Amino acid sequence: MIHRTVLARPPQRRGGFTLVELLIVMTIIAVLTGLVVAAVFGFIDTQSKQNTTLLLQKCHDTLTQRWSETSKDFRDNSSPPPSVFNLAGGDPDRAKVIWMKLQLRRRFPMSYSEILNPGAVNGVQIIPYSDLPRIPEYAKALGGRTTANDRATESAACLLMALQRVTKGMKFSIDEALGPNAIKDTDGDGVPEIVDAWGRPVAFFRWGTGNAALDAQSKSTNPNHLDRDIEDQGHTLMNANWNIASNGSVALYEQLCHKISLNGKPWSYFTIPVVVSAGKSGNFGLKTDPTTGLFSPDMAPVAPGSDSGDLYSFLLSR
Repeated sequence: MIHRTVLARPPQRRGGFTLVELLIVMTIIAVLTGLVVAAVFGFIDTQSKQNTTLLLQKCHDTLTQRWSETSKDFRDNSSPPPSVFNLAGGDPDRAKVIWMKLQLRRRFPMSYSEILNPGAVNGVQIIPYSDLPRIPEYAKALGGRTTANDRATESAACLLMALQRVTKGMKFSIDEALGPNAIKDTDGDGVPEIVDAWGRPVAFFRWGTGNAALDAQSKSTNPNHLDRDIEDQGHTLMNANWNIASNGSVALYEQLCHKISLNGKPWSYFTIPVVVSAGKSGNFGLKTDPTTGLFSPDMAPVAPGSDSGDLYSFLLSR
């Protein structure tokens, strides 16, 4: 019998990945990672926008309710002091309108200086302090500060105070309504502000922002009625015998409240208060200076075709 010895083949060594194969795998991983990251960030951005939209809607609802209550109180139950009658040129109806607006300025300030002296502008006393004193709760909340570390945060801080103030026994719970993440002291001045979902302070404007889309909401269907001032439905401020360039009272009123005319034409103001978030970009697309809350026709809006990402409380709440 012949025995055959079968020699075992030595195991063949498998070669490693080639450089090309490694590059292909790395490319696939990079593409998949990019898709996942884009999806995650897209979800975060969408969620941030939705959360900010809800925040602005809640602020708007409470703000407009309190705005309406203040307007009604001073329309029906108060008499303007002599200083306001003088500003109004002696017209009782115009005096009531101006007095109502001054009370709105006092109760819904946009800056620390307005809190401390509602009747003054840039240190100049227009309405005597005795006629238009500060609200003690607001001044106390400032803790002795006269300006914020970052003035752009002041309107958001003022809005928070106005919403927190107990009115007619009703108290607005900020934490319950907006959530703890909506309150933050972004500039470290010890005065918290309302912030959007991106962690940036919102901006609060009493009368108009200079934004075309927002101002368009205030135009009536009648092309001859460009002004739609809900505090001045009788158009007393537009009276040609009072609203003239030579009348110094008009300039004082515009410093305290808002412009009546621009370039000789009626200026359309949307007088329901507006809360604005700059959105993801963080840049307000307004012809308004967020640091002062004042409209400036010299400030250029966001370039046509660009997206500022601004979210307006009124437009979201329609």
